[in-house]
Formats: sequence, C-alpha cells, structure tokens
Amino acid sequence: MAALMFKVNRLSHNSGRASEEEDAALAATTSIAHWLKRVHGFEVMVTRKAEGKTGKAFVGNMTEEKAVELASRIASESFLFMVGSLLIFLEYDRNRRKEIKKQHKEAAERQGIMERARHEREVGLTSS
Repeated sequence: MAALMFKVNRLSHNSGRASEEEDAALAATTSIAHWLKRVHGFEVMVTRKAEGKTGKAFVGNMTEEKAVELASRIASESFLFMVGSLLIFLEYDRNRRKEIKKQHKEAAERQGIMERARHEREVGLTSS
C-alpha cells in the first residue's frame, strides 16, 4: 500500500501538479520506507548473530514487495504482542483484585472474631 502511494505521489510530482497534501504523503511514505530499510538491516544483523556469523553484511535494497511483506509482518507481530500484553495485564489485574478481596474478607473475619471475643469477655465479667 505504501509502495503504491509512493509511486502515485512520485508520478504526480513528475507531472508538476503536486499539492501540499501530496507532498506530505510523499514525505510520510519516504520516511516509512527509510524506517523499513533500517528494520530490515537490524533483522539481518540479528539473524547473522544468531547464525554465529561475524562481520558486517551488505544489506541491499529491498524490493517493494519485500517492503510490503516486512511491514505486514511487523504489523501482525505488533498486534499479537499487544493482545498478549493485554491478556497478561488483565490476568495480573484479576489476580490483584482477587487478592485484595481475600484480604478484606480475612480482615472482616478477624474483626468478627475480635468482636465475639470482646462480647464474651463482657458477658463473662458482668455475670461474675
């Protein structure tokens, strides 16, 4: 999608009819393309380290199809990471609330025991 926008914007730029919105879109797609190249370079570096290879590797230009594939993979992995993080947070929050409820229940039971003990002492003192 970004590659298509880039081509359309470049064509309109070449025709000399580019508007400010088209200029902004071109700048955005150019920055996205630059960012994707950096991500690709980082991915190659991590892969090489995992394979035990040393030295710097030449990272060539990506094709538009490869850039779109990489962007879709990053988007899908980000979505999965966010869903997983949300589930972990919700489970943590549920356990925290459960623990607080348990503590309040225990405190109420202790308070009830103390009240009964105090009441029994008072009854024991008045009957003696």
